[in-house]
Amino acid sequence: MLNSKEKIKYLKILVDKSIYVTKEDSNDPEFEKWKNLVERTFIKVFGEDSVELKQFNKLLFYFPVEIMNSSESDYIANHLSAFRKDFKILKDSIEQYIGELLDEVDGSESKESKKMVTNNRIFISHASADLPIVEEIIELLESIGLTSTQIFCTSFEGYGIGLGDDFLKTLKDELEGNTLVVFILSKSFYKSPICLCEMGAAWVLSKSHIPILIPP
Repeated sequence: MLNSKEKIKYLKILVDKSIYVTKEDSNDPEFEKWKNLVERTFIKVFGEDSVELKQFNKLLFYFPVEIMNSSESDYIANHLSAFRKDFKILKDSIEQYIGELLDEVDGSESKESKKMVTNNRIFISHASADLPIVEEIIELLESIGLTSTQIFCTSFEGYGIGLGDDFLKTLKDELEGNTLVVFILSKSFYKSPICLCEMGAAWVLSKSHIPILIPP
C-alpha cells in the first residue's frame, strides 16, 4: 500500500506529463497515452473501486451527439469546449488530490515533530550512596549550559522536591513530563526499591533514557 508521499509523487507525474497534451482532441495519440496513464495511476493510488476513479470515468472529453442537428462548425466548437472543460476538471482534480495528500503529510510530520521535541528536563535516577558521582554529573551538565531548573535530582537542594511537596506525586509528574532519564547504575542502585521503581516507570512510559554504568 502506498503512503501519502508516494501517492503525491505519482500524481505529480500526471501533472508534469499533461504538458505533452498539446492537441485539444480526444483522439490525439498523446492525449490517449496520458489518459491511460491517469487511469492506471488512479487505480494504483486510489484503488479500482475508488470515488476518484469513478469520477474520472465520467469524463468524456468530447461532445456526445448521436444525431447531427447542427452544422459541422458548431459541432467542432462544441467538441472543443467539451474537451477543454473535462481536461480542466481532471487536471484541477489531480491538483486537489495532491493538496489533500500534502495536508495529510504535513499533519503527520507535525505530530512526529512534537514527539521529537528536545527534552527540557533531565531526571537523574540514583542511589543515595552514589552522591559524589551524581554531583560531578550535575556539574558536567551545568558546564554545557543546563540550568538547575532543567535538572531534577532528589538528593540536592534546588534540584529536587520542594519543601512541603508530595514526594511520590512529584516523582510521577517528573517522569510523565518531557524528561530525559539518566540512570546511575551501580550496586547501590539495584539494591534501592525506589530506584528500581523509577526505572520500571521510565520503561513503561517509554521515556528517553541514558544508562551510566558505575564500576564496582
